[in-house]
Amino acid sequence: MITTWDWRGGVLSQRWSWVDDGSQHAPEGHQIRIADVDNDGKDEFVDIGYTLDDDGTQLFNIPEIVHGDRFHLTDIDPDRPGLENFIIQQNNATGLATALFDPGSGEMIRKWYAGAIVDVGRGLAADIDPAFKGVEFFSTQPGVFNAKGKQIHATQPFPPEAIWWDADLSRELLATVGSSATSPAISKFNPANPAGVSRIYTIYNETTPGVYQAYGGRPQFWGDILGDWREEYLCVANDNSELRIYTPKTSSITRLYTLMHNPQYRVQATTKGYVQANYVDYYLGTGMTPPQPPPMVGADLLWRGTGPWDNTTSNSWTQSGANAPFTAGKSVLFDISSGNSSPVALSGVVQPGAVSFYSPKHHVIDGTAGSLAGPMTLMKAGSGSLTIGGNHSFTGNTTVWDGALVVNGTFSGSPVMVWGGTFGGIPAAGLTGGRIGGTGTFSQPVTLGYRAALTPGAGVGSG
Repeated sequence: MITTWDWRGGVLSQRWSWVDDGSQHAPEGHQIRIADVDNDGKDEFVDIGYTLDDDGTQLFNIPEIVHGDRFHLTDIDPDRPGLENFIIQQNNATGLATALFDPGSGEMIRKWYAGAIVDVGRGLAADIDPAFKGVEFFSTQPGVFNAKGKQIHATQPFPPEAIWWDADLSRELLATVGSSATSPAISKFNPANPAGVSRIYTIYNETTPGVYQAYGGRPQFWGDILGDWREEYLCVANDNSELRIYTPKTSSITRLYTLMHNPQYRVQATTKGYVQANYVDYYLGTGMTPPQPPPMVGADLLWRGTGPWDNTTSNSWTQSGANAPFTAGKSVLFDISSGNSSPVALSGVVQPGAVSFYSPKHHVIDGTAGSLAGPMTLMKAGSGSLTIGGNHSFTGNTTVWDGALVVNGTFSGSPVMVWGGTFGGIPAAGLTGGRIGGTGTFSQPVTLGYRAALTPGAGVGSG
């Protein structure tokens, strides 16, 4: 049985319950992953061979998949729209050893067969070879594979765990040294000797009384707890006298928001069965582009109404839960809780400090009787569309991270930057991911970043 609960106002209430009664194929692993695999702004429950939607219905199952000990869910192939799931199999009657599939649809991307029934005991997905774009993966079966599923090395180390540790964007390996399998150290994959690893930091005997971790050196926890996107290693000293936190000693020029603000990473940090690495919902690795910001957007006012947007009406906005009027210079947010049943009608010239749309819902701004002006910035994130009519003179940057920005009027002063994001890219054909369209006019540069799309006219739709 799988049950979800809400905690609201000090009250715990059940949202839904799903029972595996045998009527639906539901192969299980030794852990779960929680992730927004269909980009609808709500999380799904992901097991090794099936996914439950946010309403508790089974989104899909894959009949050929059975139990396995590991699966790893992230943006493995940044060229392909959406997330990918790398799994291993235990005693699959078909001889299936490992597979790569879409966790949002169940579409099988690649399958690898062993030629016999095998127990693939371990597997890992991590960007370990900077010569190849995307996340590499390997198992106890022969070879290391790139994000496209092509074998890039014929041999591989025994699959350990993955940790972001040093200054570069590749992920390091958390493994043990020696034959006891209790002496943890951090190593890097060595493409010149792919069957081995190169140790970069020794943990187990750095200081007395030492740290010896059973079961392959896996600690009580590892993750980004200090906020610089690299991960800390938490364990107990051998004599139980202290809780130790090991943190990277090298500085990095890469600046990313703390991984704990990424919803997928944060939830995976606390959903544990067999202890395994946490993953973000974007490609974090060599050659990455800036990720979509987290949904925790700071703003003075939150849209709650269906009335006009002017400088006097207070029942359209809330501030700290109470109605509040908009005044010039305030930052405003439209999120998943904001109503979208009618267009937001601008009345007069409004000059916010910043406007952020972060939602899977489709919103419309009607500029027939008003406009956006001043030095404000505009940020569009989430899979929903934002359609803007009217003539707007604001001069701050417009940034699109996901979903469609449809301009059917004029942007005379704002430079526009569009990123395609995890769900963008050429195969998306302008239907998902960050994109721009409409019948309007831009007077400043429009820059299309990686995986972004330009769909002029009505072709972009509202998807």
